[in-house]
Amino acid sequence: GYSDMLVNRNLVKMIALLLPICLAGATAHAVLRAGLDSDDEPWYLPSEARGLGSWFLDVCTYFILSSSLIPISFYVTRNIIFTIVRYFVINDLTMYDEENDEPCRVKTMHLLEEIGQVSHIFSDKTGTLTSNRMEFRRAHFANSTFGCGDTAIAHSLGKANDAPRRPAELAPKWAGNRPATSPFVSFEEAEGELSIWDALLTDSDVGRACALRECLIALAVNHSVMLETVGEEQVPSASSPDELAFVAAAEHF
Repeated sequence: GYSDMLVNRNLVKMIALLLPICLAGATAHAVLRAGLDSDDEPWYLPSEARGLGSWFLDVCTYFILSSSLIPISFYVTRNIIFTIVRYFVINDLTMYDEENDEPCRVKTMHLLEEIGQVSHIFSDKTGTLTSNRMEFRRAHFANSTFGCGDTAIAHSLGKANDAPRRPAELAPKWAGNRPATSPFVSFEEAEGELSIWDALLTDSDVGRACALRECLIALAVNHSVMLETVGEEQVPSASSPDELAFVAAAEHF
């Protein structure tokens, strides 16, 4: 995260500051001892050979003595802070999911520091922004657009199609879905616009009607959806929400 990068950067700066201090201290110590005779040396210091090896040991000694300049304990403190923030996030009622009856889940504590700092979101068309759920609302077949369904984004931007809807009773009697797949089709048509049912049943353009039927058949045979029994209900299962919406649409039409 950002704090890791910031801490590591400052850690490198502190080490770069500590090394000159150790080198200066070891050099000053070597110069001081070089100016002393063997009789003038403190009695409590053992006699040591003077040279490059002694100077290197002095550098290591000063590094150990000055190591408190590097706040290694800050990493532990950060983890403690993340643990406390994680507790508050899990117990935040504004982040509680009433539909699934579960609180917010914090799977990676290091991502907590990124909350409120997101400037760009890169996402595919499903999953991240749609909760892995898709509904078939409109389609474009053979250079013709069918349906007038709008997404939640269009409604929030004030660009939704508010035209009167065509009554659902005008659809053929065989049109529709079984209860397990009906939640994945929200197909609506506006009054006065081209209807997919007219294109399928009474369209004078035979080529467009054939192309439309072939597209619907392709949606059905080129995607796989299985009905699994969970308790007493049948639940559709597919490798992606796209396939589930396509097969449900093929069943509907």
